[in-house]
Amino acid sequence: MARLATPTLGKGHLGRNLAKFEQRMATYEQRIVKAAKLSTMADVDAWLAVVSDSGKIRKMQREVRKLVKQSEAYIRVWTKANMGRAYKDGTTLTKEALKKSGLKLGKTPRTKLDGSAVTFAIEQMVDDMSIAVGSISQKLNTAFRKTHVVNIERKRVELATNEAVANRFIQGTSSRDVETRMFNNLRRNFTNAKGELKLVRVIGPSGKPRNYTLKNYSRMVARTRTREAATAGTKNTLIEAGLDFVEISDHATESEICKPYEGMIYSISGSGELSNPLFDGALDGESTPPYHPNCLHTIGPYIPDDSEVVNDPTGNSGGGT
Repeated sequence: MARLATPTLGKGHLGRNLAKFEQRMATYEQRIVKAAKLSTMADVDAWLAVVSDSGKIRKMQREVRKLVKQSEAYIRVWTKANMGRAYKDGTTLTKEALKKSGLKLGKTPRTKLDGSAVTFAIEQMVDDMSIAVGSISQKLNTAFRKTHVVNIERKRVELATNEAVANRFIQGTSSRDVETRMFNNLRRNFTNAKGELKLVRVIGPSGKPRNYTLKNYSRMVARTRTREAATAGTKNTLIEAGLDFVEISDHATESEICKPYEGMIYSISGSGELSNPLFDGALDGESTPPYHPNCLHTIGPYIPDDSEVVNDPTGNSGGGT
């Protein structure tokens, strides 16, 4: 069988730009934490002292909204600039692999297929990051609103003439109990199990919410989405070259999710068929990498021997119809 080396995206590809993106998002996160005075949330009294009135809360909200808008604008600019590069990396590496195999490729003009793939990759990346940044605003607004309510209740209690009257305002419990319970709930939305401050709250694969730092979430999304763009570049280059079969790359770092796909061969069109025991049918949404966040797997061209071809819809091998 004619097995080609599956092209892989090395650390040099987009590495610097990914690092810049990650660092910029970390900077925005630090500024939001500072603007929202979140470092004081570890202590109930410190937090209430900082956000002691509605005027201070509104000022903090304005500062946070400004930073969120700035970060969203940067995300759009970075994504538009780099998704096209990631897609082009996929096409370039694929063409190099095909040339090494002896196939002569003419110049392939940019097609609607390329433009649509890049546009889709940009939309996916922007949507993912918008959800993440939006979750920060939503959580902070909830925190500010609840804090404002507690401040009002506290002032009412302070004006009360005795504890019995005060308890009626706060539903039969001490004001300290109410504050402590509320802040424990707030901290749950902003921290992980270790108590570390993590602003981004998104729904994970299990359906349960997970907390991330904006830096780590940005890294995960950017790496995953750029690899998806590169995979689309490879796939579309093979289609334009009249080739139907692809092979999944093989890594020593595979997870349990990836193992069933490593080294397997698929048909892009879904109608190709090989007698090769590694052939596993159509390349669809389930079998196309990446298979999970930060996944390293890619696809590469597979040129079958005529003897293993049952059907090649492109007609470029012995089993063509």
